Amino acid sequence: MVGRVIAIGCSTGGPRALKTIIPYLPADFPAAILIVQHMKKSHTQELAMQLDRLSQLEVKEAEAGDRILAGRVLLAPGGMHMVAGMGKRVTLLDTEPVNFVKPSVDVLFESVAAIYREHSIGVILTGIGHDGTEGARLIRTAGGRIIAEDQSTSVIFGMPKAVIDDKLAHEIQPLQHIAPRLKSLTKPQQ
Repeated sequence: MVGRVIAIGCSTGGPRALKTIIPYLPADFPAAILIVQHMKKSHTQELAMQLDRLSQLEVKEAEAGDRILAGRVLLAPGGMHMVAGMGKRVTLLDTEPVNFVKPSVDVLFESVAAIYREHSIGVILTGIGHDGTEGARLIRTAGGRIIAEDQSTSVIFGMPKAVIDDKLAHEIQPLQHIAPRLKSLTKPQQ
């Protein structure tokens, strides 16, 4: 069976937003989480360690070949694109920036849509620009679900607004409601 994968994209204000989501997910969370935060390499490792200390889930900066597992959070390293590869492993790519950024949310979301299709959930959080919009379109087209952060809690409403304006969000949630929604959406069917 294909497991559930949650792909999260964020930029300015993202670390604070992630600290309002990841620590509030239980140790037995039944989905893997892949995160792109626009950030330099030296900062992504520190963010992963902070989230790991705060969370019941294992959080780490992704390394090539890391397994995509339920209850595990992988954060794309700054300066590298992260993709969900075949065999439930991540691949890191040192290719050109996409949407002027590396890592790019669109690159991650595209790979998640291709492999996990209707088992994917894309979450677009606070940030400048429109990175993640095309990826959100692909996840939605593949049968996955898209959640966008509400303007009221976004530090910068650029990335969520782009997804909302393109009518790609299934739901728009304030930050504090996103962890409960992820728990609800991934609850095993009775």
